[in-house]
Amino acid sequence: MEPQWKRVAVAAKKIGGIMVEHSNATWSFEAIPLNCVRIRAAYWQGEEGLPSGATLLIGEEIKYVNVPIEELLTIMEIAINRFVLFYRKETGKKPKLLQSLYF
Repeated sequence: MEPQWKRVAVAAKKIGGIMVEHSNATWSFEAIPLNCVRIRAAYWQGEEGLPSGATLLIGEEIKYVNVPIEELLTIMEIAINRFVLFYRKETGKKPKLLQSLYF
C-alpha cells in the first residue's frame, strides 16, 4: 500500500499545491488559490490518547491584499473541499457531499 503522504501529494498537486515541512506535522502542503496568498494545511496523526488534528494557516502576504475575511474564508473552504475531493478519489473513496462550515 502506498504511504498516505504520497496520496496527499497527488491531491495537493491537483489543486496547485506542493508538499512542505511544518514542524512535527505528519504532512502539510501549501497552495496559492488567490492572488499570491498562500494557504497551508497541516495534519497531525493521532497517537495514544491524542486525537488527530489539522490546522489551516494563511501567508503573511495577506496583509498586502485587500480581501474581506468572508471572501478569504470562502476561498480557503473551496480549496480544501477540492483537496478532499481529489484525496478521496486518489484513495478510492467515494466523493462525500460536504456542508459549508460558514454559510
